[in-house]
Amino acid sequence: MGLRNEIKENAQSLSRRLGVEQAALEKILAFWTIRYPNQERQDGLQSLTLALLESLPGTPGLAFAVCRGRNLDWWKAYSYRNHYSLDWAPDYDDSTGITLAEAMAGVVEWEFKIDGDMDGARLWDKLPGRIQEIIRQRLLGERLKGADRTYLHRFAKENGQLLLA
Repeated sequence: MGLRNEIKENAQSLSRRLGVEQAALEKILAFWTIRYPNQERQDGLQSLTLALLESLPGTPGLAFAVCRGRNLDWWKAYSYRNHYSLDWAPDYDDSTGITLAEAMAGVVEWEFKIDGDMDGARLWDKLPGRIQEIIRQRLLGERLKGADRTYLHRFAKENGQLLLA
C-alpha cells in the first residue's frame, strides 16, 4: 500500500473520530508527512495520526497545529541524536546506542582497572582537568549536569582520536 493510500485511510478514520472534513485532514497529513525524511515517512504518518488521536482537535486549524508540534518535536530529537549525542550502534545486537563520551569514560575505566595503571595513567594525563573531573563523576555513578554532559560530548566529538591511542 502506498503512502498516499495510507494518508487517505488515516484521514478517513480520523475524520469520523474528530468531526473534521476528510479532505482537510488529508491535506494536513500530506503536508506534514512529506516533511519527514523518505525513510521515516511511514513512521511520521503514524506519529501524526497518534498525536491527532491523543489531542482530538475539532478544527482543521487545531489539527494543523498539533501536527506541526509533533513534527517539530521529532526534528528536535532527530537533530539532537544525529548531531550532539554521537550515537553509534554497538557490535552486538542491542537496540541501545552508546555515545562517544560514554565510550571515553569506559576506555579510561578499562585502562585503569583491567589493562594496567601505566596505560590508564597515560590516557588520563592526555585529558584536560575539567574532562578528568567529569569522567571521575561519571565513573563514580553520579548524574552529570547538563553543562558538563554537553562539554563532555563536545570534547569527545573533537578529540575522539584519544580513544585510539
